[in-house]
Amino acid sequence: MRFLIALLIGLWPIAACSGLADVVERVTPSVVVIRLGAGMCTGVALDKRRIVTAKHCIPGDQKDFELTLSDGTGIAAKLIGVHEKIDIAVLRTTAPVLSWAQVGDARAMRAGDPLFAIGHPLGYRFTVTSGIVSFVDRDDGDPSGLHIQTDTSINPGNSGGPLFDSGGRLIGIVVSGVGMRGGSIGLNFAIPIHTVLLAIEEIG
Repeated sequence: MRFLIALLIGLWPIAACSGLADVVERVTPSVVVIRLGAGMCTGVALDKRRIVTAKHCIPGDQKDFELTLSDGTGIAAKLIGVHEKIDIAVLRTTAPVLSWAQVGDARAMRAGDPLFAIGHPLGYRFTVTSGIVSFVDRDDGDPSGLHIQTDTSINPGNSGGPLFDSGGRLIGIVVSGVGMRGGSIGLNFAIPIHTVLLAIEEIG
């Protein structure tokens, strides 16, 4: 009996990782590469044509963008608008995307809840990193308001990308990480999805 219990305890992390892998596989097609000359940032689809990203990723005078989907397909997009205060930009694609994210409830998250991000840190496309909610509604002094704090690894290229809960529901948009230029130190922030959606309504 003790051997069976020990075996089950040993297999639990494997089963948990396998479950997360299935979720990652399901939601990755909702994530896009936004190509910016020699660089890139991350975006996520909210429906079949709208992409949300961080405004600070978008060059001030650029209106037309080339995106890359998770299957390697290239697609064009135009800037719809930005919300300066909340740091959100919305693009509209010229053709439907592969998939779009299911919106979750950031207000229901608690410290310790598992999370994962998908992005393109340092140009490594569709990289998955995982962690937990470190603090809910963190006031980090940013004018965009309260943020989700997480230890999920965030690096240049992740900005504008999705933060998902363990079920693959979109609960935030990645905007910053302390020490980001020198590498993630586990102190990172995302705009809660309800704040993002309010900003998008104001953009129109």
